[in-house]
Amino acid sequence: MNFDALRRVRMSSLATMTDPKKRISLRLNKRMYLTAAVASLLFLFTVSSLGPNRTQSLISMASKEPLHVSRDQLPQPSPGAPTYLQTDYAEGVEDVYLMVKTGATVLWKRLPVHFLTTFKQVPYFQVYSDMAETISDHHVIDTFENVSEALKLVDDFELYRIQQEMINSHSNMLIEDNPGITSNRKGWSLDKYKNLPMLQHAWSVRPDAKWFVFMDADSYVMWTPLMNWLSTLNHRHALYMGSSVGRPPVQFAHGGSVVIISRGAMLRSFGRDSQYFRKYEKKTIKTCCGDLMVAHALYDSGVKIAIGENQYPYAKWKFQGEPNWLVYGNKDNWCAPIMSFHHVSMQNIQDIWEFEQDWKKTHHKDEYIRYVDVYHRFMHPYLEAQKDEWDNRSNDREYSNAEDRPKASREPAFESLETCIEYCEAWDECVGYRFNPGFCGLSRSVRLGRRRGRYGDEKVDESKRWISGWMLDRIRDMRAHSGCDSIANEEILQSNVTEDSLIVPGLEVKGKGDKKGLFGF
Repeated sequence: MNFDALRRVRMSSLATMTDPKKRISLRLNKRMYLTAAVASLLFLFTVSSLGPNRTQSLISMASKEPLHVSRDQLPQPSPGAPTYLQTDYAEGVEDVYLMVKTGATVLWKRLPVHFLTTFKQVPYFQVYSDMAETISDHHVIDTFENVSEALKLVDDFELYRIQQEMINSHSNMLIEDNPGITSNRKGWSLDKYKNLPMLQHAWSVRPDAKWFVFMDADSYVMWTPLMNWLSTLNHRHALYMGSSVGRPPVQFAHGGSVVIISRGAMLRSFGRDSQYFRKYEKKTIKTCCGDLMVAHALYDSGVKIAIGENQYPYAKWKFQGEPNWLVYGNKDNWCAPIMSFHHVSMQNIQDIWEFEQDWKKTHHKDEYIRYVDVYHRFMHPYLEAQKDEWDNRSNDREYSNAEDRPKASREPAFESLETCIEYCEAWDECVGYRFNPGFCGLSRSVRLGRRRGRYGDEKVDESKRWISGWMLDRIRDMRAHSGCDSIANEEILQSNVTEDSLIVPGLEVKGKGDKKGLFGF
């Protein structure tokens, strides 16, 4: 299938969203599939009265096998297409439907790089925004096409209404031409309403998918390790996975860190009722976040998030919400696989993409990229005992007497850089610190951070000057005891050189410890 054919398929999918008659017609044409699914849906309805805890225990009860898509049917670039357009499909990714959530005010800033990285690895994907758009022959869906008219009138939809007026007047949507359009966090207020209609639409156009994955446009997924892991799980199980935040009874998967929902979980919720998402419109108005609403919708259908590290489906640590330069690395996760990043810039995405390509050249496809590997690529070369004008985001323990930091300890660690370092040394787990006049932060995790201060000869405001440092000996010790870090091999090699390789007297190489070498320089 070439790109034109794929675009027609996606445009047809869009039509099923905006035209109920076409959606009905499409479903009638899938009569054989529906007949097989009805029995499962009736059974799900029967057990729904058992409540979340009881229904969750029936994890092995889920769906009929979805229609299978063979790999030779996947969309491919036209013959002779340049290398940067060649596909790179991970094994099993044909069973995934990817949803990328973004907003009209940031779409042109965040999305283009995904066409050269993410979308080359996923054959079936859709971009969801708060305004219909076309980018690179791909139709971006207006996620709010089918929400109620009453919902569109609430205050949070002010930006949406402004954008619709701009479309109708053929106005320009460039941020620099409309600086007020992103003020007062209007885009953030609108964003929380996208998740549920996005999932409802995903089910309507790809009910044969085994896995439904959604992410923000400033996120990155490493697809080969993700698919390796998903191949060990059963899509019939009602699984909802991601980076867990919040508290019981409704913990939820952080949307920016990537969320995975199995076909079994979708059947219990969005697959049961084509208007399921509308049941939560009023509740969303009073709720902070769209990813939290996903948890509510799934919990009400008997599914809660899987967060265990040693319990199936072993989701802990795999998804996290930081960019590559701010990942937490500690003794708890050092050897754990890592599969996603969040708050990444377009340059970050390119850096991680190149990291993946290099990894594939030297490792078997079944080898997971781990936190230790991210450390070696993005942190280790840049760590020093101390960096001036640098913020490594150490924040496990904070010390300050400032009014804007009411939760910080009032102990005197913040009084000077030397005192801050002393507090880090006194805490056995501390591997990093950061200091700003009046503030001290300590961390049990290795984090690189980034420059924060002046450049060149500009005058620096000392009150905004940050100094960061790392306990290199403690980091080295943690790595050596991890059981998965190459530092153990380095120590063995060094031992061999010093103990088992002796220089013959009279054959010493000049220059070792001398000012001049063999050639006099």
